[in-house]
Amino acid sequence: MEFRHANRGIEALGYKLASLAVDGPERARRLRAMLELPFPVLCDVDRQAVKAWGLYNRHEHGGIAVPATVVMTPGGCIEYFQREGMTRRLQAEELLTFLGGWRRPQRRAVVPRLRDWWRAVRG
Repeated sequence: MEFRHANRGIEALGYKLASLAVDGPERARRLRAMLELPFPVLCDVDRQAVKAWGLYNRHEHGGIAVPATVVMTPGGCIEYFQREGMTRRLQAEELLTFLGGWRRPQRRAVVPRLRDWWRAVRG
């Protein structure tokens, strides 16, 4: 919900929000409507993207995505990658601060582990 309210500020900085889920299109549409999200919920039903980025948890509910925040440039380069937990996620204000260039969020390191980069690069 917090990102719903921060969407205008993020777009004012030249970025666009999207959410990535491993759900099918109908469930993603219902989720978007229920949460009143002003940005798309993209579907990764085959789990190709979450597997490539090392964000796939095959042990829960038949395979789910690990929560993460990824900022990509228009050219497809990863500018920010934060793997998150179920209870603590990046706050919209922290992301706005990072994108605005004032300072990086102070939660923890924003660089993924080497093996995460390697998985993403290898595909």
